[in-house]
Amino acid sequence: MSRRRIAAFAVFATLITTVIVVAKPAAVNAANVDVRVPTDPNEILEKSQGQPARRKGRAAAPTVDEAVSLAQAEIDAGRASGDPRALGRAKAALGAHWDDPAAPASVVLLRATILQSLHEFERADAELTGLLARSPENDQARLTLATIRTVRADYKYAEAECPKLGDALSAAVCLGNAWSLTGRSAAAEVKVGEALGTLGQGGAPRTRAEIVWAISSLGEYAERQGARDRAEAYYRKALQVSPSDPYVLRAYADLLLDLGRPAEVLPLLALYTEQDALLLRVVVAKKRLGQTGAVTVARELAERFAAVRLRGDRAHLREESWYEREIVGDAARALTLAQENWAVQREPADARVFLEAARAKGDLAATAPVRALLAETHLEDPTLLALARSTP
Repeated sequence: MSRRRIAAFAVFATLITTVIVVAKPAAVNAANVDVRVPTDPNEILEKSQGQPARRKGRAAAPTVDEAVSLAQAEIDAGRASGDPRALGRAKAALGAHWDDPAAPASVVLLRATILQSLHEFERADAELTGLLARSPENDQARLTLATIRTVRADYKYAEAECPKLGDALSAAVCLGNAWSLTGRSAAAEVKVGEALGTLGQGGAPRTRAEIVWAISSLGEYAERQGARDRAEAYYRKALQVSPSDPYVLRAYADLLLDLGRPAEVLPLLALYTEQDALLLRVVVAKKRLGQTGAVTVARELAERFAAVRLRGDRAHLREESWYEREIVGDAARALTLAQENWAVQREPADARVFLEAARAKGDLAATAPVRALLAETHLEDPTLLALARSTP
């Protein structure tokens, strides 16, 4: 997914590379990677560190509050580390509450958050719609549902519901995102900028994640207006607030790649390559620079994609499509993955990988759904619109 996560959740170093001379990386198709399935139940595969503390010395089932607390801790840890397995642990922490149709609002919100992160948007939507039917005053449910609908290009819901949010900053960013995706990026930038400008003038204290969410959204609005220098300034400011925020790192790395500055991507992401989406940007940057070590890193990424697929997780379809097109050179598979991804989420980044894959394959007809959405929404994005015009 992409963001739209509700709470978006630098030290520079040199990335040490394996010395392999590469003219053109012999990249591996992720679909063909063999994944070893252990057969010995006593084999230690990994020693995890830094995971949330689990309840010890108690045989009784956790209370709802305990389950919610542990699940939230796992979600927060996953956001910080980029480890998708944290979502599985969060689901497990909820235990029997995961399937409880009468679960309290706190459980329903966490179920929807987990489903959203797994890109199971329809199920998350159903959870939140049901919750709002019985608790229409639940702003967190309203904001999360607006986020999911926006990811799926249902902007009318966000425009109707975001102004109802009691928190001014959340309402501004929620609405600004919908505006920016329907040809009103300048107005969105003004609205969110004004909301940020009122911080400190009373009201509840803001979390770092909320501030980063707002500032990075301003970066996106600026990019869609073609103001790349301003977008870069926003991303840098957001990273000053939270240097390790995965979403901002990804957005800034993409901007640097678009600006033809791949060398700056490597130190930016050097400490965060455990996250698949960020490792992809490292692989792309290395390939474009013709650096040694690209093959090794590309193989590692292919193995990760294969492991994700083995778990039944399809949240990285966008990244895998990019990988197959630019690193492997398999345009047909890249387009197939982009089409599968488009059926789930339809953000500008999803449109871009779709158009790029279709152009690489030379398949104009395949781009019809993307072109239709661009025409319907009047999206402002110079890079995306130029790509749509240049697709054969």
